[in-house]
Amino acid sequence: MSVTGRRGVTLIELLIAMTTAAILGSLVVTSTASVTAVLRGRVEAVGAMVASRTIWGVIRLEWASLGSDSVAGPDLVALAPAVFDYRADRGLVSICRLAPDTVIIASGRLGRWVARRPAAGRDSLLIYAPGDSAGPIDAWVPMPLIAGPMAAACPAGEPGDRFVTTLPAATISRWRLRSPSVGRLTEIVRARSYGGGSLWQFGLEGLSAGALVQPVASNLAGASGLAMVGWGCDGLPGALASLCGVEVTVRTTTKRDLGLGAGRAAAALDSQQLVIRFENRP
Repeated sequence: MSVTGRRGVTLIELLIAMTTAAILGSLVVTSTASVTAVLRGRVEAVGAMVASRTIWGVIRLEWASLGSDSVAGPDLVALAPAVFDYRADRGLVSICRLAPDTVIIASGRLGRWVARRPAAGRDSLLIYAPGDSAGPIDAWVPMPLIAGPMAAACPAGEPGDRFVTTLPAATISRWRLRSPSVGRLTEIVRARSYGGGSLWQFGLEGLSAGALVQPVASNLAGASGLAMVGWGCDGLPGALASLCGVEVTVRTTTKRDLGLGAGRAAAALDSQQLVIRFENRP
């Protein structure tokens, strides 16, 4: 029995098939590299934008409540183009007992309004002093937290945290401080840029207890990636105690060049400028 109609592949057909496959493979590789470069560029650009918005969000959250309504002076401690020291709010506490050497905080009250438990040495209190027609105006009186917390009880029997403090009796009398009262938990914080070379970051560090700087966002565009200028209520630069706000410029960059190989694009920049107006002017 014979078999007919069978034919092998010629050398020319094989060469055509191999050439076609090579061309298609080259097109796929080129297309993939192009798409990868575009996607990488977009991811890097988004990263720069996210970094600047993260810094912006932290600044708005931390600085909007600053002012000069404390008898201890303004919440602004120092301001330079890339460094800002300030008294940061960490929440409200309920003071159930007050004496020249002791303060007891009702640990079960206002829990949702405090960021964390008070820490002696790191934190301080600003006690609300209500004014009236016969006495001083409304104010916040500073009180240090020297040692504690120690387990204690409020006069009504509820649990509390006792701290050692120092508050002259004359101050208590002058500002008519009483308990129960409300206190603002605060700590001195520094916001600044730091780093070197191609890696610059924005971070916060607690100055009260010598804490290490905590990074918030990276990708700052070098030493000039953060710039701050204070302004007075008249819109002009003024003394620290009379400032009504601060103008902040944040410039971030991508971590690397946008693209691969010859002809790749340079690193991209994202810049945001915001103005924070302090809420607690006297």
